[in-house]
Amino acid sequence: MQTLWLPQAVCTRIDQACRRMLWATSDNTRFWSPVSWDVVTQPTEFGGLGVREARRVNVSLLGKLV
Repeated sequence: MQTLWLPQAVCTRIDQACRRMLWATSDNTRFWSPVSWDVVTQPTEFGGLGVREARRVNVSLLGKLV
């Protein structure tokens, strides 16, 4: 992520993996997450968990190189 621009599909898959780990259950049944992903990705000061989205992380790390 620090040296390459990741395609949106890759960033989406990374975010999906983060969602699955956050709301994982012991069995592989379908479930409803108790909080929307937009709330989870908000900073902790605003009531979120502070989880960063993959696209924003990719852009910020590439900006550091510039």
